[in-house]
Amino acid sequence: MLDTSMREVGLVQGQDYVFETRWADSDASRFSPLAAELLAGHPSAVVVSTILAAIDVQKLSRTVPIVGTGLNAPVATGLAASLAHPGGNITGVASMGEDIQLKLFEMMRETLPGLRRVMVITNPTNPSLRPMLDLLTSQAAKEGLAIDAVSVSAPADLDAAFAEMLRQSPGAIFVQSDSSLSGLANPIIARALGLRIPTIGTFGTVFAQGGAHCSPIPTMPAKLSRASHAC
Repeated sequence: MLDTSMREVGLVQGQDYVFETRWADSDASRFSPLAAELLAGHPSAVVVSTILAAIDVQKLSRTVPIVGTGLNAPVATGLAASLAHPGGNITGVASMGEDIQLKLFEMMRETLPGLRRVMVITNPTNPSLRPMLDLLTSQAAKEGLAIDAVSVSAPADLDAAFAEMLRQSPGAIFVQSDSSLSGLANPIIARALGLRIPTIGTFGTVFAQGGAHCSPIPTMPAKLSRASHAC
């Protein structure tokens, strides 16, 4: 898709530009060294898909343009000054995950009317998820629901997380919006199905195809300056 889009504006990969990709494999500790590796190559821009990657790149450079693709709470985490005028070297789109998760939570309640306890899978290394979890907890309290949370910041954390699920026996699992957790969607769903626990998340087709419930995430464009629009 990228190659086709670039060709439409007259740019050919390998001739006019080089697009290099790095993957953290759902391990948050890898973002910082990967950011340093990419910046060592003096790129014209860095495209990121998670708030953690954006923060790690911005820590190392305040001049290389950073383009985010669906970032959670860029203003609340201090990455951007505002959605309309983010400032600095950041632009892109915001996921609006704070609002989407509340709607998704409402859908979960309607689907499971007898629900009393929800286990939330969160990534503690993602600074945008704490305030989002607080919003969920506040909403759950209004509806008489108990919220517990388990932390998963790398694939190795899944065993302990699901051991806690087995101990707590929640009525549903709610997976927060996070790129690292998205990369672990299939093993999360497989384990949840094994425990026969309904699971819901915001990762589109990967959750639906895996047998869980999902919701697409709309995005809101942000401007870097009056002269440039988000990608």
